[in-house]
Parts: sequence; structure tokens; C-alpha cells
Amino acid sequence: MRVLIVEDSWRMPCVLADMLRVRGHCPIRWRLDSSTPTAHRDVDVVVLDVSVPDSAGLRALHRLRQLSHIPVLVLASRCKEYPCVRWLDGGADDDVLKPGVMREVVARLEALHRRPWVRDQPTYDLVETMDTSIDLRARTVRVQGNLVRLTKLEFEVLAALARRAGKPVSRQKIMTDVWGETGRSVSRSLNVHLVALRTKLNCPGLLQTVRGFGYRLG
Repeated sequence: MRVLIVEDSWRMPCVLADMLRVRGHCPIRWRLDSSTPTAHRDVDVVVLDVSVPDSAGLRALHRLRQLSHIPVLVLASRCKEYPCVRWLDGGADDDVLKPGVMREVVARLEALHRRPWVRDQPTYDLVETMDTSIDLRARTVRVQGNLVRLTKLEFEVLAALARRAGKPVSRQKIMTDVWGETGRSVSRSLNVHLVALRTKLNCPGLLQTVRGFGYRLG
């Protein structure tokens, strides 16, 4: 099993990497920074090792989820601002709080590797509902056949809902998908972009509010 370990303290000795080698696995270490860990293409599972809880870890998880459906385990410090649910909502498949027992971490990774999963799940490039056509690949939107011009973030918000058309999507999930983090400023920005979308699309009932939770498309 090839394991990509994305960590923010990559210069320190990695106990997990040593344990994986002992178990006959192949660990690959990658520094957590602004770059996307492209090495994920050649591995079986990913460990996101976050010693200092901040939004960088969530952004890295978001970038990984945009590129692949590979299993991701988060190894994170306990923090009130970043509880486990935020990692799971952000797309992680499992999580272990530090200080964790490395044998348990390795066992969870092996369990993730045994799960049936599809590396490249099918996606729907065209979503049509209520006289609205959203082309996720071409990044275009038409209402009753007329092209609607959206900003980059407006389209990303709409796409986050279009990928789950007909299903309620939480505000936290939308913010994580689009901005890679949550917070007051991001929440305000989401409100602004939703207002702009409703105005530009001018299609009552298309963007529905799910009270106390989030929104739904169509």
C-alpha cells in the first residue's frame, strides 16, 4: 500500500512513516503548503497530518477532493475551533485525534484501503432543472436558452449545489467546497453571492433555502 503523508511538520522524524515501513507499506511525505499534493495520483490512501489547527489543512483537503476520490484520513490535534465533524464535512473518510496510537492509525489506513471505492467516479457535466441549464465543464449557465454571465465565485456556489441537485446542501459544505474554509467573513460572502445569483438567474424557486441547514437547487 502506497501512503501519501501530507504534513505541516515534515522536517521532523515521522513515526507514522516508520511504522508503515515496518508493516511493509510505502510512505511518501509531502509538505503541507500552498501547492497541491500532485503525488496523490500514484498512491492508495492519503494521510493529512495537521499539528497546528488552521484553515490550511481544510484547504488542502478541499484541493484533494476536487481532484480525486482517494480515501483520506485526517490526523489532527484536538481543537474546539476545528472539531472532527469539520474534517468529515470537508471530505475526509476518517479521522484520528492526536496524540493517537500509530498502530491504530495504520490499521485504519489498511481498512480504508480494503474498502471498495472508485478512483474516478462518474460526474454529470450538464445539470438541467426549471428551465435552467448548468454546464459544469464549460462553466456556462443558461436560463430559458439565454446565457447568464456569472463571476467565478458565483458559478462555484451554483456548481456546489448543482452537483447535488435536488438534495439539501449545508452552508458549511458550500463554503468548504468554494472557499476551502468557513468563518464569519466567508459566511457573509456566501450570502452576498447567493443574492447575486438569485438576481441574475431570476428564476423563483430554483435556489431554495432549507431553513436552519442550507440550500437546495431545484
